[in-house]
Amino acid sequence: MASSIEYASIGLSCLGTIAAIATQQLAYVSAPLALSASLSLLNRKRELSQANQQITRLEQLVASDSQSTIDRINTIQQSLATASPTPTATDDRQIVDIYSRISNLDYSIGDLKDHNFTLTSRLEDDRQYNLIAQTALSAALNTHNLVREIVDHSPKYKYELVLGREQSRQALLEALASVENRLILVCPWLCHHGFDLEIQNQLEILLIKGVTIEIGYGKLSDIEKGKLSGFFYNTLKQATSLANKYPNLKLKLIGTHEKYLVCDRSFAMLGSHNFLTSGVGEEREIGMRTTDLNLIENLIERYEQAPDRLGALRVRELSYALN
Repeated sequence: MASSIEYASIGLSCLGTIAAIATQQLAYVSAPLALSASLSLLNRKRELSQANQQITRLEQLVASDSQSTIDRINTIQQSLATASPTPTATDDRQIVDIYSRISNLDYSIGDLKDHNFTLTSRLEDDRQYNLIAQTALSAALNTHNLVREIVDHSPKYKYELVLGREQSRQALLEALASVENRLILVCPWLCHHGFDLEIQNQLEILLIKGVTIEIGYGKLSDIEKGKLSGFFYNTLKQATSLANKYPNLKLKLIGTHEKYLVCDRSFAMLGSHNFLTSGVGEEREIGMRTTDLNLIENLIERYEQAPDRLGALRVRELSYALN
């Protein structure tokens, strides 16, 4: 019964170890597993020691009793030699009794030896179980350490809500201040409230430094009408002038209602605010800012795959929009 409980304890502890790898709580399982295996081994050693002690005492008793029996047999034989050559019934009973006792002692010794062999086999089995448990524990610890190392070295991305036009404008200004290689700005309209002199001046400073700036603009319905003019495009002329002066400023007419920016591969912002159209105000807007490299790569790919629809506009109407 005890061995069944111990085996069950070892089995449950191993299952707990496997479960702990997924939940990263190995510390709660490793101690019971090692303790279960150690207690099982100690119990087997204790049983084997007790059995060996019993065998030793019994062998001593057998040796003593055997010597006494031999002495009795010698006494009987001497009595028989000096007495009548025909054994008496009493002598026969004593001899039979002596041989019976010796036979019973032999059986007892044999039973104890069998029990000792069984305990020795069980002790060896427990040693094997202990080895398996230690191996499983070592593998679990290695796996746990590997998982921890992977987690520790995994990039920790940030996700932050952008609330209101003021925070959206601040993210745009931060992108202009921190960009080193490439800045992508996507917004349907270019209006002086958002694409103001402050933004234009900072863009020109970056263009002089050699930073690549790409602006995706133009709402699809405006392109289909063949007309980019009016309030929502009142700074398109200034943007086109900068693009003619600096080849690293690229304007792309993509037909969009999207609003997002990508600053190098360091962070991106996307949301509801037309950050190149309107300035700060009380209008409720919401967006998200993130350093998630996968999301950043997807936004860059989306911009690059967008076709340039400039050819869809007639030259006369485009000239009208820029004048």
